[in-house]
Amino acid sequence: MSDRCSAMYGRRTLAPAAIFLMLASASGHAGDLGSYALTQLSTGPGGGQKAETKWFVTPEKSRTEMAPDAGNPGGAVVVITRRDKGVYWTLFPAKNAYMERSLEESDLRKLGERFKADLKVEDLGRGKILGRECDKQKVRSQVRLGPRTVRNVQIVWNCADFDIPLRVDGEDGSRVRTTKLEVGPQSDRLFEVPRSYRKVESLMEFMGSGRGH
Repeated sequence: MSDRCSAMYGRRTLAPAAIFLMLASASGHAGDLGSYALTQLSTGPGGGQKAETKWFVTPEKSRTEMAPDAGNPGGAVVVITRRDKGVYWTLFPAKNAYMERSLEESDLRKLGERFKADLKVEDLGRGKILGRECDKQKVRSQVRLGPRTVRNVQIVWNCADFDIPLRVDGEDGSRVRTTKLEVGPQSDRLFEVPRSYRKVESLMEFMGSGRGH
């Protein structure tokens, strides 16, 4: 698994619905609305393993903030994608550290492309999420994550204005809900690495340092 995938998943066990969301949007960009911000809550089967994710999206930039949970002792993880520069940065705020990689090196993006190529989609009509019309679909998928292949069936609500599904229900009871949605310009500061952060070359270097600076 790549540094980015390891950083995003690490010891955390994401619900299949959340994995679907990450991979489905891995090679995406802003939809017809141009720029927006949304907050989503991922919940595991039975209501456990809750995790909040925030997305900030523009036509050429995106930022994903994954809040820490009990299974992620390294703290929050932030991923900034800069299509205008051809790079993405993985930030570790608790350590004031970051990694830089070319988008061409993004294993998550490649996984997302393979994931999209191996989908079976059944239309289930239309519905509304936060007042926006969405296509409701049953999606059968499979993707290789490290040593295992994850196969799932999800009910997905896709809105034409967004590349990110606004709702995902996994057959195992896991789910993703969009709890907040704001359309409009996003601050340029969201898509830059803070000057105080030090650059590390690998996740192993970051984990082995044990230091904040």
